[in-house]
Amino acid sequence: WHFGIDSFKHPIPELVPMNPMTAVALMSAAISLLLLINSPQKDIRFRFGKVLALCTVVIGGLKLLLVFTGLDVGVDHWLYKSKIFNELINNKPNRIAANSALNFIFIGTCLLLFRSHGKQTIYISNFLVILTASIALLSIIGFTFGAHSTSEIRPFIPMAFLTAICFLLMSIGIFCAETDR
Repeated sequence: WHFGIDSFKHPIPELVPMNPMTAVALMSAAISLLLLINSPQKDIRFRFGKVLALCTVVIGGLKLLLVFTGLDVGVDHWLYKSKIFNELINNKPNRIAANSALNFIFIGTCLLLFRSHGKQTIYISNFLVILTASIALLSIIGFTFGAHSTSEIRPFIPMAFLTAICFLLMSIGIFCAETDR
């Protein structure tokens, strides 16, 4: 976004580009996963990983606040506001998709529950990971076969193709990181 390289935002020009805050939330979740995997529970890196997971949940929650209440805190356009409003998708500015916001809450919650004890916590985390992967797979299938109703929630913009791939990879990463439980 900073350098205006379109092939990084959306490698297939006719598809929806990823919103910058979506990229920030995905990076936050990925770094959180790396820190949580490689750090002992009492370490500062582990705690920082939990903070990054919380940031992911907050970004998704702020977007869903707009979806359900109409209260717009502008999380979609905190970064590169003028570029986002110039990049229209179906006559709407590039915003975080509603299903992406929901996935951020699911992924962030899984990361917050990472290495928690108790069977119910493990079941909840696994359920949320599978749900996130399912939503991502539906979007990928929708883009692949042109069935756009599987990748969007009307009247909002659809999840970006790269976002769906990232959610699927994050789901696989979390699921594999917790296979010992």
